[in-house]
Amino acid sequence: MLHHGGDHLLPELKLLIDGDTENQRKVLDALETLPDKAARELRDADLREYVEVRVADSMVVDLATSLCGITYADATSQIEWDEADGVRIPYASLILLWKTKQNHLEEDEPDRISLREKLKGILPEEELHSSPVTEGTSEGFLGQIWRKIF
Repeated sequence: MLHHGGDHLLPELKLLIDGDTENQRKVLDALETLPDKAARELRDADLREYVEVRVADSMVVDLATSLCGITYADATSQIEWDEADGVRIPYASLILLWKTKQNHLEEDEPDRISLREKLKGILPEEELHSSPVTEGTSEGFLGQIWRKIF
């Protein structure tokens, strides 16, 4: 969101990653470079069993293989690239961000409001004012536990 001029800061970094087992291992290996080494606590199967996995280290990183039913393969054509210090950095396009915010999470509402304004005239009005989807949304580990208990 910050890349597109948003000002709503969430306390975590959310990464949509390829669900391939080898790629997941590379991502977890990279996260092991964080100071607390929290990624070591994850099992290889965690990203296959849960839609979203949270790594709480010196920073919080949410890893998802699907966001609102969108996989990395679905998203690749909607990635924008920027460069910082000679490193290419992928960012979600405005439309991709919009699609990944179609959930019922209150924390995403400020982003939906901001994106709705930015996408006026780009997406049809009916799409900008439809209700967020529930099927296939990313609810994360705690949401899955909560649903199983209640």
